[in-house]
Amino acid sequence: RPTTPRMNSRRQELCIFTNLLSSAANTAEALRFLFTEATKSSPGKMNCTLPQMLASTGVQSVLLSNHGRWGSLDGTETFLFSGCRTLLFLSEKRLSKPWYDDALLPFLDRVLELPARASTVIFLHLYGSHQSASERYPAWFPPFPPEHIRHSYDLANPLKMSNHYDNSIAFTDVLLDRVIQRLQPLKRPTMMVYLSDHGESVNSSSIRNAADASTWEIPMICWFSAEFRNRHPDTVRRTEEQQFLPWTTDRLLPLLLRLFRVDGYES
Repeated sequence: RPTTPRMNSRRQELCIFTNLLSSAANTAEALRFLFTEATKSSPGKMNCTLPQMLASTGVQSVLLSNHGRWGSLDGTETFLFSGCRTLLFLSEKRLSKPWYDDALLPFLDRVLELPARASTVIFLHLYGSHQSASERYPAWFPPFPPEHIRHSYDLANPLKMSNHYDNSIAFTDVLLDRVIQRLQPLKRPTMMVYLSDHGESVNSSSIRNAADASTWEIPMICWFSAEFRNRHPDTVRRTEEQQFLPWTTDRLLPLLLRLFRVDGYES
C-alpha cells in the first residue's frame, strides 16, 4: 500500500536502514537500549544518557514530546531524556488523550527560530502508530477508509485494523515531510533521523506478539540537507555505507553519536 508517498518522493535524499531490529518490545526497555549504553548483554549499563553525552561535548538538546509525564510514577522517559536543555511534554497526564503528532510542529518552529549558538539536537517524541492506531490521525485525513473498532485490535476484521494502522503511517509520512520542509531553508547544516522504538503486531492475537516479525522490525531513515552534505561528506558517506548492514537498537548508540557529529566520546 502507498502509505509513504512523500518519503518515497524524497527517496534519493534519504538513507534508509533496511535491516534494523528493536532490542525490546516495550517502550521503556526499547528506549533504554536506544538512549543509554545498555545492551542485551549488559542491560544495567545506564550510567549516562544520550542527551547527557551530547551535553558533555557541547551539543545542546531539546525534547518536544507528545507524550505526558507519569505523575508519581514518572521516571523512565524523564531519566532517558535527562541532559536536555529544555523538556516540553504536551500532556501532563499519561492517560489523557494525546494531541496528534503535528501539534509539535509550532514548538519546533519556535526552536528553529532561535539563534544557533551551538549544535542542537531536537528530539520529537511521537506517538506515531502506537495502539490505538485509530487515535493517531485526524478525522479529515485518512487515505484508507477507516471503520470503528471496538478494541485496540479487532481480530474479527483485520483489514479494518490495517486501515487504521496504515492511516497512522501515512500521517507520520506527512509529518516527516513537514519537518524536512522546515529544515531545508535553514542557512546551516541540518539533518533528520527518524526511527521507531519497537513495532506492533497489527493483525495478531497480541499487539506485541514475540513470534511476529512486525514486533521487532523497525524503520530508520536519515535525511541530510545540501549544506550538511557539503560540509560533512564523510558523515554522509559512512552512513550510506552502513544503511544495509544488520543493526539492533542496543548497538546503535555509536552510530547516532557519529551522526550528531560527536566523535571520540569516551564513556
